Amino acid sequence: MEKNAMKILEEIKYSDLIENRIQLLTRLSQLDAEDYSDLPSFVESLTTLWEDFTCLDVSQCLLNKAILPVASKYLALDRPDSSRYFLSFGIKVSQWCTKHLNMSVMSMEESQEEEHSNIFFQLLLDYLRFSSLKLYCYWKNMFHE
Repeated sequence: MEKNAMKILEEIKYSDLIENRIQLLTRLSQLDAEDYSDLPSFVESLTTLWEDFTCLDVSQCLLNKAILPVASKYLALDRPDSSRYFLSFGIKVSQWCTKHLNMSVMSMEESQEEEHSNIFFQLLLDYLRFSSLKLYCYWKNMFHE
């Protein structure tokens, strides 16, 4: 699996089409996460794929929405080093969502593409689920061992 994951990540990195990246991320999410040993480079690659700028159209939201479940799957592994990568990835996602939410609120009066808006709010909800689940796991491990 590890070799396949790295190959797919390389394909994603060099693909110019967001639609191709999304398909490759879907393939990546179907691999067995337990077999992957190089969590740091894997999560770093996913973090790099998550663009810092807010999107101008629905494609960037769709790409980020495809990245989140892959990151969730790998960061949910009970590994001692996962908290560091969870925080790094979570901060980047949180900052992006904040920027996008501000942009969405500012443009509420303007005509806004409905599909783009729906995808963003689905992504935001997915991120909040991702964060709350991981934080619950930390809380459980720290206070209920």
